[in-house]
Amino acid sequence: MAAELERLCLRAGMADVVAQILAAEGDFQRPTGYRDWTAKDLLAHLSSTQAALVAVATSQASTDRPEERFDSDRWNAGQVRRRAEQPVAALKEELSAARAELDAVLAELPVAETIGTGPYAGEAAAIVMATMIEHQRGHLAELTRTLGSPSS
Repeated sequence: MAAELERLCLRAGMADVVAQILAAEGDFQRPTGYRDWTAKDLLAHLSSTQAALVAVATSQASTDRPEERFDSDRWNAGQVRRRAEQPVAALKEELSAARAELDAVLAELPVAETIGTGPYAGEAAAIVMATMIEHQRGHLAELTRTLGSPSS
C-alpha cells in the first residue's frame, strides 16, 4: 500500500508541475537569467527532460559495461540546441505527450529499485522521480518570473 501511495504522489506531483508549465504564456524570447537561456530554451529543457524521464525511470543498471559519468550539462545543452527551431506550441505538445507516457510508467514504478542511467544512477526510483519533480518546479519558478503572471 505504501508503494502505491508513493506512486500516486509522484503521478500527482508530475501532473501538477507539467500543467503549470503548459499554462505558461508570454514572450518566450525573454532572457531568463538562467545560463544564457531564453524562456523558450528553458521550455525546451523542460520538454526534453520530461521526454527522457521514461527511459530514466525504466532503466536498469548494467553489469556488462563500465559505469560512465553522465554529463547532464552537456546533454541539456545539446537537447536545447536540437529544439531551437521548434515553436513554443510544439515544445508544449512534446511536454504534454511525454507527461502522459511518463504517467503510465509512474503508475507501475518499482519505487525501491535503483535507476540505471543518468546523473542519479544507483539511487531509488522514487527518490529520483521526486527529485526531478522538484527540479522541474525550480525551472517553473524561473519561467514564471521571466514571463510574469498571467495578469501582467
